[in-house]
Amino acid sequence: MLQWVEENCWLIKKGEGNMWKKSVGLLVLLSAVLVWCLVAEAADRELQYEPVSQLDALSGDPVSGDLVPILDASAGKVKSISASLFLTGHASGATLLEFAASHITSAQLAFGLVQKTMTGGSNLTNEISDGTRGKQVTLQLATKGGGGNWIIGDDTSGNITKTGWTTITFDTALDSITLLWVDDSNGWIIIGNSGCTVA
Repeated sequence: MLQWVEENCWLIKKGEGNMWKKSVGLLVLLSAVLVWCLVAEAADRELQYEPVSQLDALSGDPVSGDLVPILDASAGKVKSISASLFLTGHASGATLLEFAASHITSAQLAFGLVQKTMTGGSNLTNEISDGTRGKQVTLQLATKGGGGNWIIGDDTSGNITKTGWTTITFDTALDSITLLWVDDSNGWIIIGNSGCTVA
């Protein structure tokens, strides 16, 4: 092909074949770079072009650390936020804390409702892990079979990040409290209370 062009194109003068070859080589290199950039951009923006109907279904429930993609329309980019903000409608509905549990973990906070069963005669104090901004959770004393109360408050393992309360005491079955995580400075605040004693 190159030989035909050199022989037939009036723009190519004799003795300038090397220049032509260099130009073609540069053109091929630039084309390869352009293709690579387009492929990289497509991979980076894959979520924007993937139809929702073609995404794999999640098996089981989201867990702590899972992310949800969201399109930032103002920036034209796909970003991510914590899946825990969407987990109030958790498929299992609620998680049950056993009597011996001493800490409400971030995994348990993935549920919208955390229920406690008390069977002993002594009070039990539980701490609660930090949340994520906007996270709500309802804590409920599901059953009470002994004389002990369930208390949410600081214990020997550390302090709860909270505003407006020190302890929350559940002394009757079905007592419940709803908490909202505001931010890392204010922590958990109370937005609903049914039967609990707040100090």
